[in-house]
Formats: sequence, structure tokens, C-alpha cells
Amino acid sequence: MKVQPTKEPREAKLWIAAVMVVLAILVMTVWFREGERGPLHQLRTGIQTVASPIGSIGNLVTSPVRSWAVDVSDVSISQEDARTLQRQNVELRAKVVELEEQLLRFETLEQLTAAQQNPEFEGVEAQVIGIPVNAWEQVITLNKGTREGIAISMPVVGPKGLLGQVVEVGPNFSKVLLITDRRSGVACMLQRTRTPGIGTGSLSGTLTLEFVANEAEVVPGDVVITSGMGGIYPAGLVVGEVLDALTGVSSLYQTIRVVPAHNINALSTVSILTNTAPFVETAPIGDRQIGDGQ
Repeated sequence: MKVQPTKEPREAKLWIAAVMVVLAILVMTVWFREGERGPLHQLRTGIQTVASPIGSIGNLVTSPVRSWAVDVSDVSISQEDARTLQRQNVELRAKVVELEEQLLRFETLEQLTAAQQNPEFEGVEAQVIGIPVNAWEQVITLNKGTREGIAISMPVVGPKGLLGQVVEVGPNFSKVLLITDRRSGVACMLQRTRTPGIGTGSLSGTLTLEFVANEAEVVPGDVVITSGMGGIYPAGLVVGEVLDALTGVSSLYQTIRVVPAHNINALSTVSILTNTAPFVETAPIGDRQIGDGQ
């Protein structure tokens, strides 16, 4: 005689699934309602504090593999020559941008005075132990935190320019919201023409330079730097280069795409600026606040 399968296991699975959904909704509700010092947020910080050393070890272990991958891609020349050329290219490019910026700043007495008052930047070197897992949240994790004097809102830079700002910090880690994140906003200007704008992130990984008038001259390759307005980022940091610009037919502003200075997947070491210039100026442009990093 054929035995009919019981429905109890199936019903039990449905009950378990229903309970899990309810618990997930409750946890999400508590997470969004509680403050930064709530129990769930504190639990997350504690887990991150414990996991940060593991991430550092993982970064150390995988570093030779990443280096090997770069070497394989440059088989046409020796590893030493490739590294030398790459370093020289970065240094020369940074020097050209720096010299152009100094020349433009010293054109007026007011800019000269401002440049003389800017302090030299001091930074804490940190290792990248976590990179973005999707395009929706462009956040990286570093292995330095409050023990090294790191605080929220400190700018973070790489060898080629600006990366973002610290938005979360623990004893031995910090999280950085990249300028490519769609929630990010950077007060910028075109270095060549001094035209101001606001750089915002996108899901495509490029930046959009907003609020640049149609009559402003913009050409591909123009260097985009921070303007210093808003007090979040100091002036003169390289943000990226203009990819293309499209004049708006039914809009007062151009649509400008900017390639960021850095490919975050190729970075292992960054610098957290701990003594950036003081608050300079805050002024609204459209619906955004200049210098508002979030």
C-alpha cells in the first residue's frame, strides 16, 4: 500500500519562514528608529572592532596575489621598470597639477593671502581592509580608528587625490564614504577656468558635476579639484578629470561626467588627513550645501 507524504514538514517550513520574515522586519524597524548609540548599532561596532584585525590579516595575505596580478598584466616590460614608470607618472602628474594650482592661486592678492594661511596637511596612513560590495554603498573600511586620533568627517586621500570622508569610526577601524557614492557631495571647481560646481556620485562609478552653467567652457580632460567651500574638504585636492560635457537643451546647466582620480579596487594604502584647513565658507547651490559630504 502506497503511503501518502505528510504535510507537516512543509507546514513547519512555512511557519519557520514566516517567523524569520517577522523577525527581520522587527530588527530593521528597531535599527532605523534607534539612534547611533542604540543596542544594535553598538553591537555592530563591537563586531567590527573584533573583525577589523582579521581584515588586516586578510589584506596582508592577499597583497602578494594582487601584486602578482599587476605584474602579469605588465609582461611586456620588467616588473621593476613598470613600477618605476608608474610611480614617476603619478609623481609628475601630481606635480603638474600642484604647480598649475599655485600659479592660478597667486594671480590675485586675496588668493595669495589665503594660500599662505593654509596649514600643511598631516595624515595618518591606513590600510584598506574592506572595499565596496555593490554599487549602492560605496564605502571602504580602514584599519585605523579612534586609537590613532581618527574622527568622523576627516577627509581621506590616495596618491592621486580625494577619496572621501570618514563617516563611522571605532577603536581600530574607520569607514569612509567615497565621493563616488550617490549620497556624497563635494564642492568642486574646474581648475583651468575656476568654474564652481557640486560633484555627486552615481551607480556607474563616475561623478556628475552639477550646477555648471551652459555658457561655461568645459572640455574633456579638464582637471576637477576641491574648492574648499563648506569646510569639509580643503581646497586644491584632485577629484578627477572631465570625461564629457553635454549642454542642456531644456536646462540651464550642463551635464558633465567626471572620472574619479582613483580606482578603489587598486588601492591598498590611503591617508586620513587629521589637520585640514578650518571652515572656509558655506553657501547653497540648488538643493545641495557646498561642502556637504553626506
